[in-house]
Amino acid sequence: MWAFDSFPNWSVAGRAKGRPAVLRRILIASALLLSSFAFTFLAGCNEDKADNPVDIIGPTIDTIPPATITDLTVKTPTTSSLALVWIAPGDDGMTGTASEYDIRYSLALITQQNWDSASKIGAVPEPKPAGQIETVVVTGLASLETYYFAIKTRDEVPNESGISNCAEGTTNQEYIPPAPVTDLKAVGFSESLFLLTWTAPGDDGGVGTASQYDIRYSRWTLNDQTWDTAAQLSGEPPPKPGGEQDSFFVTGISPNRGYYFAMKTADEVPNWSQLSNITRGLGYYVYLDPTPRSVQTGGEVDVYFKASDSIVIINVLLRWYSTQWRPFRKLVNGYFTPGVHMVTWDLRDDEGEEAEPGCQFLVELFWDTRVMDQDTLQIYP
Repeated sequence: MWAFDSFPNWSVAGRAKGRPAVLRRILIASALLLSSFAFTFLAGCNEDKADNPVDIIGPTIDTIPPATITDLTVKTPTTSSLALVWIAPGDDGMTGTASEYDIRYSLALITQQNWDSASKIGAVPEPKPAGQIETVVVTGLASLETYYFAIKTRDEVPNESGISNCAEGTTNQEYIPPAPVTDLKAVGFSESLFLLTWTAPGDDGGVGTASQYDIRYSRWTLNDQTWDTAAQLSGEPPPKPGGEQDSFFVTGISPNRGYYFAMKTADEVPNWSQLSNITRGLGYYVYLDPTPRSVQTGGEVDVYFKASDSIVIINVLLRWYSTQWRPFRKLVNGYFTPGVHMVTWDLRDDEGEEAEPGCQFLVELFWDTRVMDQDTLQIYP
């Protein structure tokens, strides 16, 4: 049987005596274990630092703008457009792909000082990668006009480039005039109110929309020779697109008269059309349609007149001239309902003598005893 004293270190005195050594061994082991943990932790931190530097130093900031365009040029002019060509810059200088272009134009040289007042082009493509060729066609420009263009480029921040070189170009001269109006008509609504109607021509012939009308009138017939001396109306409407119906009320001219009307149309250059057809606007009371006619011996001429509800008696007198004026012949003398009426003249006077081809005739229209209208015409053989 073992005696208690067989375990000298288990005695109270023995345990007290051996405790420092045991503690030293425990402390040494703990230190080694903590050192191992610390090494592993620091090694992991070093790996994170190498792989994820942002976690250590924070996010980077992009402060590099796209390169400034220096090769902007203007090419392929037409009467209403110009093409812009340049090399695409990058996102950072000449690297990468930028985010957007800001393209502007003006009739004056574009600088940094007047950049904000220059007109901005709406439809602009997204930038291509740096170094590629960019092309934009600017439309809707006036012909024979000089335009100036400049560009700024932005990245996603956005960092903005400097203003590009200012390129200029001139659109071509347009030579195609509007088509002449061929269906101009005049309707008298009162003694001094006329409605003109016609089909709008185009800007180039019958295509597009013209820029302005010039409508003129005269008591006597209009043609290319008398156009410049004819009275010009004001307040004409802007033209409608080619092919649409257009109209204009004429006011403020002397009442109870017949007037000839004609018009020309211009584009934005301006190129002017040829003279339109000639039409006659007729006062509300009485009038005639004195269109020159080709007549033969024994022929007839139709004379038109218009009555209103205020007219009691209308008299239409006519005489013709060959070597001298023949006596008047009364064609109409009586009451008429409101509206347009016609009487046919057989080219003879009251004595039965027949007018000769190539002669002139004079028609006078009376309301009661007042002369309302008078026209002298040439009868063509």
